[in-house]
Amino acid sequence: RPLTTFMGLAEVARISVKDNMAIELFDKVSETAHNLDSMLAKLQAVSQIASTELVAREISFDMELDFTMDQYRESIQENKIKIERQVKIQRPLLSYPSLVRIILENLVENSITFSSVENPSVHISVEQEENQVKIKVEDNGEGIKEEFRNRMFEMYFRANERSRGNGLGLYLVKKATEKLNGQIQYSPGPSQGSVFIVTIPY
Repeated sequence: RPLTTFMGLAEVARISVKDNMAIELFDKVSETAHNLDSMLAKLQAVSQIASTELVAREISFDMELDFTMDQYRESIQENKIKIERQVKIQRPLLSYPSLVRIILENLVENSITFSSVENPSVHISVEQEENQVKIKVEDNGEGIKEEFRNRMFEMYFRANERSRGNGLGLYLVKKATEKLNGQIQYSPGPSQGSVFIVTIPY
């Protein structure tokens, strides 16, 4: 609540003040506050993953992807990112929605952040394969350098200077996947970019 109030006051001040230098400073204050808000949300997700009070229900991947797209709609539109999504599930998955959402949100956020500057695109697919569901998120960005791949899932680790995040995204994906007894794999894209595949067993 205090952080939300702080962001609101910064926004009111930015709109009310006429001095250009002050406006620029309030923009920086607002950006810093939003970054802190994002980090607190991710730390809260760490707590969710560790929770023993998770409630399982049938997962609607279409609904979860709709929610995720709404979360990042502004960034998608601002950077003109082409989003392709496909869901092919015949047998419903009974799982923990909060953990599935953590996986989708952080993989999509990562792909949006590091998608190509020219003709950026992100492809998301969810498919049933025998006794598991495969979530695949692919972008056409610069990918992850080979020397950093063994550390990409570490807490707070950032392998790219373009990153404005807090190094928690991929860490959360791995922890949520492990909680679901699943697996996560990374591979470079066919030409460039990153491909993340998460498999969750039924």
